[in-house]
Amino acid sequence: MSNVAKCIRFWLQNYLLYLFSYYLQNRERRLTALRNARPGKFSVEECKCLRQALKDNTYISSDESHTEDEQKVFKVKELQWRSTFLTESFKYLDRKGRRSSRDRRRGLCVPRRRELFSERDEPANAPEWAVAPFVEASGEESE
Repeated sequence: MSNVAKCIRFWLQNYLLYLFSYYLQNRERRLTALRNARPGKFSVEECKCLRQALKDNTYISSDESHTEDEQKVFKVKELQWRSTFLTESFKYLDRKGRRSSRDRRRGLCVPRRRELFSERDEPANAPEWAVAPFVEASGEESE
């Protein structure tokens, strides 16, 4: 096997490892960051809510892969109906998780841009803390 083929194989293996790590272990990374969050960052009740939200992908933004200027970028599709509490908590947990991430140390992290909105509807049985209150055009909250 030539050196070029070995380099390509090595890069491909690392990239596939990155994809596996990102897609299959993202929730685990957030849960680990939640366990390691500084004391007092989240109350006991908030921790319970976040653990419940991380059980599946219902409250997690999706993303699309794009190439910009020959560089791969993930465009994150935000959930418009998700509460500010969940959105800000997930951003915090993502930052904490990426700081200690093995992928970051290897230089395999792909930049993310929060530009798009997901077309997913809010779940019918979503708890109150997970969904942003509906605001009418007049600026008043409705129930």
